[in-house]
Amino acid sequence: KAQYSWACGGDNNEPASGISGALIASAGWCHDLGHYTISRSLDGHFRESAMRDCEHFWEGLLLSGSISWINSPEALIRSSRKLLQLSRARLLGIPVPRTLISNERRAVEGFFREHDGAISKSLGNSFSVYKHEHLKFFARFDRDPPEDLLAGLKLAPMIFQEQIIKHKEMRVTVIDDQCFAMVADTAGIEVADIRRLDYRAERGRFYGAEVPEEIAVMSKRIVRDFGLAYGGIDWVEDAAGVWFFLEINAMGSFKWSEMCGAGPITEALADAIAYRAGLMRHNL
Repeated sequence: KAQYSWACGGDNNEPASGISGALIASAGWCHDLGHYTISRSLDGHFRESAMRDCEHFWEGLLLSGSISWINSPEALIRSSRKLLQLSRARLLGIPVPRTLISNERRAVEGFFREHDGAISKSLGNSFSVYKHEHLKFFARFDRDPPEDLLAGLKLAPMIFQEQIIKHKEMRVTVIDDQCFAMVADTAGIEVADIRRLDYRAERGRFYGAEVPEEIAVMSKRIVRDFGLAYGGIDWVEDAAGVWFFLEINAMGSFKWSEMCGAGPITEALADAIAYRAGLMRHNL
């Protein structure tokens, strides 16, 4: 129900008008580009067109501002592309699981055969909101590709990765030059997606830890490569002690990591924003 307006004149020297309802600030944390829905009375092409116009307006609004963001909207948009994440990671010398991104049935079937099963992931969605329905998309492991998955390839491509027999997982939160880690002891857990765990019941599996130097270097490397100042990087360690990059979430939440002992992430983020706003002489 929010209403926004933006206007400018024909004269290039005339500044754009203020934006109704917008927060005027010199620095801030762009945690999310915004999730919203539109009138439930719309359907089909009308809904798709209206959603696209809303997305273009909101992203353009953020991109045209003069706020010093953590992270910049441009970097958020670019870093959200999982295919690009994996491509950049490989070019940066960061280990990634063997991966196929495809909508070709034969290629997918061959990948499953070659790796004795595969992890399947959505390429661009973690959740979906449509009218009264809210859906979450989780990664899953199958020994053989289910027919419904193969049939769905004609609608959109997906990510397929070899299964890493997990020893543990790590979420590394990077803020400028600082790294904070939360480890999840996931050895022996059958679920492919850690988000399926009951965090309260499995609380003992999560704990804060010092980030290994090699992981800190690689985490900061990919964060900087995308022009980010903040990022949550997910890693998985196999039984041989090799760490693999899974993805980077530039809009990732960190409260659970902090609650599990990863360190003062909130304080570090506040200091980074204050530094960009000119309220601190040095970024700690």
